[in-house]
Amino acid sequence: MKKCEFCGELLKRRVYPSGQIERPGVYEKRRFCSRQCALAFRHGKDLITRSADIVDEVQRENLTPLEYMLRVMNNPNAPPERRDKCAIAAAPFVHRKPGGTGKKHQQAEAAKEATQGKFAPMKAPKRVDH
Repeated sequence: MKKCEFCGELLKRRVYPSGQIERPGVYEKRRFCSRQCALAFRHGKDLITRSADIVDEVQRENLTPLEYMLRVMNNPNAPPERRDKCAIAAAPFVHRKPGGTGKKHQQAEAAKEATQGKFAPMKAPKRVDH
């Protein structure tokens, strides 16, 4: 039996929602019991505790995701890579794209213009009761 390289839990062949069992070749290549263990192994062993601390802080202070990202981005003590990622993620919510309207809005405006004049929808026929 194989063990997870991070937590040491025994690895079992996965059963997918469709009912299929993980192929033996895939099982042999797998090194971790879960995605969380793989990420923690790759990015440092304290990742699991850090993410739990972050969730606690956000819930305690009732922060929105945008408020949290802005707080991390403006924190000079945070690692620069983390500040950069928060800045990139928060940018679309704080700043609009330059250039005015987007492609979909322009297409909708063109469609409205096309339905005027000669190509306007016909009026409903008058109903005559006998």
